[in-house]
Amino acid sequence: MKGLAVTFLIFISFICFSQEGKDSSSVAHRRPAISNNPNNFQIHLFGTGAWYSFQYEREHFNRGGMLRSSLSAGLSFWPTRARWSRGTFMLPLEANLGITAPKQKWPGHYLEFGIGTTLVNHFYKPPDVKSGRATSTWDNNRIGYRFEHPEKTWLLRAGYIMVWDNNSNHGLDLRNWLDVSVGWRF
Repeated sequence: MKGLAVTFLIFISFICFSQEGKDSSSVAHRRPAISNNPNNFQIHLFGTGAWYSFQYEREHFNRGGMLRSSLSAGLSFWPTRARWSRGTFMLPLEANLGITAPKQKWPGHYLEFGIGTTLVNHFYKPPDVKSGRATSTWDNNRIGYRFEHPEKTWLLRAGYIMVWDNNSNHGLDLRNWLDVSVGWRF
């Protein structure tokens, strides 16, 4: 516990003492802290919401340099006609870290790394029970490519996602998925 507290205090001290001056040589003075369009809405095919999901993403950190980070949350629902199921509701949550390519040669190109979890809620209707519900979580790691057009507000993403589900009935279940999405920044 002491080690965790010391690590937290060191991290906070870096944040507190990393302020920059407002003279003309300051990096923060020349570049905005967050881009002009820090929000975006994306439609994902496959990926962390399984077949599809609608996701909102907010840029969290971007100092105009090589690194940027963002947080996203989404929704997905699959209705089913099966006699035993009413459908599945999913809530994908993800944190991404992007590394930008040199802006002079390739503006708007990023390599992304992400980690997240998907909250899964299955609605069952077994014959011997009036209704039922089962919840689980799927954790994931993501590596991908992102392109944000420099003059327009659209973006494209493609990536590889490794999803693992620690199901008590079957043990650890690993899945390899691909993710493709299109989005609009605002």
